Amino acid sequence: MQEDVDEKIRRITEGRLQNFRQLYEEYRNLVRRAMFRLTPRPLLDDLVQEAFLKIWRGLPRFEGRCELKIWIYRIVRNVAVDGLRRQPPPSQAWEEEQGTDQEPEAPRLAQNEIRRLLAGFDMDQRDVIVLFYMEELSIQEISEVLNLPIGTVKSRLHRAREKLRQLMEDIEESHGSP
Repeated sequence: MQEDVDEKIRRITEGRLQNFRQLYEEYRNLVRRAMFRLTPRPLLDDLVQEAFLKIWRGLPRFEGRCELKIWIYRIVRNVAVDGLRRQPPPSQAWEEEQGTDQEPEAPRLAQNEIRRLLAGFDMDQRDVIVLFYMEELSIQEISEVLNLPIGTVKSRLHRAREKLRQLMEDIEESHGSP
């Protein structure tokens, strides 16, 4: 498996564009989905392009110390953070969803609620929620993506769960649920 990845990267870095197209096709849904979950819609397309540009430029320096998928997640996360830092979106931007990026199994209302809730989290908490629950990465993989000790990932996940629990309770109270 690692030999296949090494060979693919070698061919890409030798200038074989069709090999980068294959890599793009293999990871485009992952990149777009992760970016969609980390950033509001108005920034999505530009940040996805920026992420692939950084992947392209960074491939010659990929050392294989982690899985390629983990390395790509790390780039996506860093591009999202940089993009939000450069151009913080208005809060309503998280609610302005277009049908094209919705996940098919999630009703639009639920997806918008989730995105609105995530907008209230700081990036550290949003990272672990998205990577653990939505991208279904293990604690170890999240540790590698975020370059953090496992204990730090666990504590951030715990704090994010507590915040999510509190937000859900607040929503239930505001809707008059018993």
